[in-house]
Amino acid sequence: MRSAALIFLGLLLASGMLASSIVYDNTGLSTSSGLSIGSSPMYDSFSTGSTSGTLTGLILVVETLSLGGSTDVALYADSSTSPGVYIADLGTFTNTTSMGHVAQETVSLSNNPALAANTRYWIGVEVASAGGLEFWTKAPSDSGTGASGEYNYVNGGVEANSLRAPFEMQVTETLSSGVPEPGSFFGGALGALWLLLRHRGRG
Repeated sequence: MRSAALIFLGLLLASGMLASSIVYDNTGLSTSSGLSIGSSPMYDSFSTGSTSGTLTGLILVVETLSLGGSTDVALYADSSTSPGVYIADLGTFTNTTSMGHVAQETVSLSNNPALAANTRYWIGVEVASAGGLEFWTKAPSDSGTGASGEYNYVNGGVEANSLRAPFEMQVTETLSSGVPEPGSFFGGALGALWLLLRHRGRG
């Protein structure tokens, strides 16, 4: 009885583990070009699925032409398929990749903002401090997870990814659906605890 209760409790806790989902990823495609990261932000959009969650992972593909300076990354809301209001800063990075090389830059997230279900958001990139020269690379097409049907924004203009090659990035969302409802979770935990106490009482 005690073993069964422990197994049940373990399964209950496992069911509460958070599940991650890659909602956008075109980092595996061949880089076709890139645009210099400057003081005017560049944006690429992504959309969430049917479940809400939090943004827990972000990778950008960048090409370093000269070292120095830093790049700021932030999350924005959508406004009629254009970048909308600022939501949260996601982090700042200094690319140390060898000059002339293209590499994936994993952003060390300073925030994990909440993401609503079935909602479009934008990743914005701009220079935080001058000194180097980096390109945010662009994919050759709108292939890849979540890229089709999205948009990118450059120099004040928005284009669909199908018409203008999107920037390369990977966005990971941790889904809230992995967390059971509080009532069912605590009810199950109390049931497992009752089984353990009952077994101990008989012993």
